[in-house]
Amino acid sequence: MTAKKRAKTAALFALCLLAVAGVYALIGCPFRFVLGIPCPGCGATRAWGALLRWQVPEAFRWHPLFWLTPPLILFITLKKGRAARNPRTNTLIIAGLAALYAGVYIYRMLLLFPHTEPMALNENAILIKILQRG
Repeated sequence: MTAKKRAKTAALFALCLLAVAGVYALIGCPFRFVLGIPCPGCGATRAWGALLRWQVPEAFRWHPLFWLTPPLILFITLKKGRAARNPRTNTLIIAGLAALYAGVYIYRMLLLFPHTEPMALNENAILIKILQRG
């Protein structure tokens, strides 16, 4: 990858981060805002906030996989979506990570939903409002 292409990739990555931060600043989690249920990543932002305050146990309470997401995004961005050269290995790595995130999400939904943050139900969500009218 040339230096110019790396700079464009870095700029695009930074722009995407700013866009996501802007959406979160306005409405919070878009998934929860629309559907009312938490997304698999709910709590990760608050986990990073807790970590920045040196509250490590609190960070892991908010989301146990918060630390894994940024390196994964960066790695996938730099590797053009490939974790390995071998397509089969690449598929296994991605499937394993997806299973890990899904397993943690299901566990947290069973344990914490609907009354405990960050897995609390958003009763003001768009879909819930529509269903209540019908």
